[in-house]
This record gives sequence, structure tokens and C-alpha cells, in this order.
Amino acid sequence: MPNLIHLKDYSRVYERDEHKFIKAESTKSRLMGVIGIKLYFENMILYFHLDFEEYGFDRFEVTVKASDEGAMTASVMGGLGAGFVQITKSEATALIYRAIEVGQIYAYDIPLDFFDYEYLLDEEVLEIDHDLHYKISEPIDSDLMLINYYMMRTAGLDHIYKKKVLQAGDFDYEFLDEPTVLLKNEIIPYEGDYICRSIIDFFDAYKMIVTKVRVRDHKVVSCDLIEDLVMSPREASFQLNKKEYIGMFYLESSKAFRFDFERPEMMKNSYDSGTLYTVFNKDNDHVKEDVYYLNGDVYGSYFITDNQLVVTCFKHEQLMKIKNDLKIQYGLDEIAELEAENPILNQFITSGYTDFFKFLGE
Repeated sequence: MPNLIHLKDYSRVYERDEHKFIKAESTKSRLMGVIGIKLYFENMILYFHLDFEEYGFDRFEVTVKASDEGAMTASVMGGLGAGFVQITKSEATALIYRAIEVGQIYAYDIPLDFFDYEYLLDEEVLEIDHDLHYKISEPIDSDLMLINYYMMRTAGLDHIYKKKVLQAGDFDYEFLDEPTVLLKNEIIPYEGDYICRSIIDFFDAYKMIVTKVRVRDHKVVSCDLIEDLVMSPREASFQLNKKEYIGMFYLESSKAFRFDFERPEMMKNSYDSGTLYTVFNKDNDHVKEDVYYLNGDVYGSYFITDNQLVVTCFKHEQLMKIKNDLKIQYGLDEIAELEAENPILNQFITSGYTDFFKFLGE
């Protein structure tokens, strides 16, 4: 039971009155296993990033200036690929504490700053009902979308949600005893049903899970295991690799470019040889394809070294759009365009080189 305050704690009641509740919003991204929640009060906004597979309550932020909302929203939940829906404070409280329960199973910590604001949540923690599950989820509009999400929720051991939203009938289907990641899911129509080839992380290797799935009225009504095969990393790489489209640009000042280029919604990773920015699609339409890839939500990757910008995409049309945007916004002209049958950006990042051409020459 969460450690919430009692009404007899008059100091806390006074603070509660000082922060009058206005509204709550959640992203409609629950099918991905992750949501963002915003709680609006009269003079501040609380931001929550919640994971229902393993990490639980994994980020908490507060802003007090209205002008900061856009940047903080983009930073905390900009990569979730879904819009917002209004929920009640009771519903927000239930979702927050459900995520905390998940994180506690796997011994993940709660952001310490949260405890200074916990008293602002509802006194009573309700069960998450059927209507709330649907409210914070995008509507299922195809069998492909349904099956990809079903395998994703199965891999994440998100069984309660899966059974309430994606499944019809009281049957059990599980990959493992620990949550893992669905890396790829290939769906093949077969005699009115579907055969799925799902590749997941499996300790130090990978597994391919082959199943027969039956769908009726956008619900999974049966899922039967055909076989599961342990794969070596080399075997899995042949299945997971995709062609990478690469654009090269010269930078007069990488520091100045980063200052103008960096946005809160970008995922930023720093390395000895440079800085990597990952930009995600604004939707999750990659789950509607007959071959789902985990990295299908990546719009583009930008790696900045001392005087070079390397841009990579998995679709050529996206690279063309990025090239045009870089020309218009920053005056950058491409100095080279390449195609790689297998992704090589990560190899460059970890190679120690800061010059992409020298890296290619090795």
C-alpha cells in the first residue's frame, strides 16, 4: 500500500490547498508499455515517465514556469509517439503506483524528488479498470498492429494489460520468466490465421519464437507455440540487420552547430569521439507493418564529431528529407552519400575515429 498522507496532517493539507489541481493528461502510448503523465496544478506541472515492463517509475520532473512546459514535455515523453488524452487525478494516481509496483519487482529505485510531491496525489489508489486501459491506448485498426503489440506485451511480461486489451479468452502464452525485448516480429498469413517469427533477447544470445496466432474482431483468440530456437549473435544479426542510408556533412564549428541543433525531444548520448542524437518518429506506425523492428521508430541518427556530421536512416526518403532540412535550416551541403547493407554507425562511434572517411578506409 503506498505511503500517502492522512487528512489529519494539517501542514500537508495546507500545501495541497496552495497547489490547486487543474487537470491530468496521459500519452496514449500504453500499448508500447510506456506512458508519460502530466499533472497540472495552479502554479506547477509534474511530469512522470512510467514503464510497465521492468523499470517502473523511471523519471520525474517539475516545472513552475508555463514557458518551460513544451521543452520539458518533449524531454520526458517526446519519443513516445502518441498524443495526449485527459484523465482524472485518481486515474493518474493508479497508473503511477502500478508502475512503482512493477519497478519494485525488479528492484528499480523511485526518483527521490517524487517523495516531496507525493502528497499531491489522491488519497485512495484505485484499481486500473478496463475503460482506463483503453483510454490511454491507441485504437487497434489492423490484425498486424494487434499481433505486433501482442508479441511486444508478451515479451515484456505485461500480461494483465495484454489480457484486458488485446486478448479474448482466458489462455496463457509466455516467452520467458523475465521481461525481455521484442527485436523483430515477422507476420505471415496462413490458412486464415497467422504464423509469427519473433526474435527476442535471450540472456547472452537470442531466441526465435515461432507461433500460430488466430485473430477474430481485432482480438487474439489463440496463440500456440510451434517451436523456439536459440540463436547465436551471428545468426541473429542476419535476421536483424537492415540497410543503412548515410549522409556526410562538413561542420565549420561542431560546438556552434550542436548549440543550434539540439532539441529536448532528442535522445542524446556522449562518446569520446563525439555526440549522438537520436530522433524518433512522431507516431508508432511501424507496428502496423508485417515485419516489425524495434528500431523502426527511429527517424534518424545524427553523430557529430570535431568537424563532421554523419546522418543515418533506415529509409532513403527520410534521409532525403533530412538533407533538405539541414540545407534550409543550417546551410549544410552534403559531401557524400553512402549505403551500407548492414548498419555501421555504431561501429564508427566505438572505433575511436573522428573522421568517417578514415574509418571507412580501414
